[in-house]
Amino acid sequence: MIEELEAGLQELQREAVEKEIHIVFGTCLYEQDERYNAGIYLSPKGDKHIYKKVNLAFHERKVMKAGNVLRTFELRVGGA
Repeated sequence: MIEELEAGLQELQREAVEKEIHIVFGTCLYEQDERYNAGIYLSPKGDKHIYKKVNLAFHERKVMKAGNVLRTFELRVGGA
């Protein structure tokens, strides 16, 4: 199952580069027996950024672990 998910992520990365588009999506990310509410950004340059939600809603706290880093990155849109 994990191999299939990784293959799917790699395919999305290829599509972002090939079509020169930004892809942003949310997912439940599993790491070391922990679950995170995560956002993933794939850039047209092939970069991948992952944000693990820091401020979980009350019901999320029962089943997910909060991230501990607020990530930022530069994003250029619209030819500017």
